[in-house]
Amino acid sequence: YKQMLFDFAKKYSDLTEEIRTKIVENSLSEARKIAHTVKGVAGNLSIDSVQAAAFELEKATAAFELDKATKERLPGFNYNKLLSDLEQSLQPVIESIKSLQKDSVQNSLSQNMTTDYRETRLILIKMAQLLKTSNSDAENYLDELQKLKGGGFDEELQLIEEFIGNFDFENAKKPLQRVIDTLESQQIASAGTIND
Repeated sequence: YKQMLFDFAKKYSDLTEEIRTKIVENSLSEARKIAHTVKGVAGNLSIDSVQAAAFELEKATAAFELDKATKERLPGFNYNKLLSDLEQSLQPVIESIKSLQKDSVQNSLSQNMTTDYRETRLILIKMAQLLKTSNSDAENYLDELQKLKGGGFDEELQLIEEFIGNFDFENAKKPLQRVIDTLESQQIASAGTIND
């Protein structure tokens, strides 16, 4: 269900502008199709306010098409109001879903960090031992460290790779130790938060 919500937010964050463009271009059948699809998707996800607003837009664009087909002039619809209603119902939903998505990503990263921590720690310790003895086998562990990319260690990882590539094992130990120390601190802080 969460993944469906995330997909909804990604796909329909610019929905109002998309429908507005179709109306301005007089492509009301396209506007109706979009509104109809959103009405169905929002209904399946129990997003009632968006479903209702999309339904009103669908009715308005369908009535206009019927008007053209029968060549009878029906009273015009206030598309700006209908689009505004859709926007007002859609924006809080999109913001809530994005907030939920951010929380889910952070929780997932936190769980992965806890799960991978022991494995990563063993690799870092093994690498530190190899660097201590100036053993070039330390290079074999560089690929394993790539999983830490994007976790705030990019500068250290780059330095470690450069130093090992130049067989400068002494200098490679310093950024590696910074990574180990930071991970240890994060793990202790994380454990403290869980216990609280």
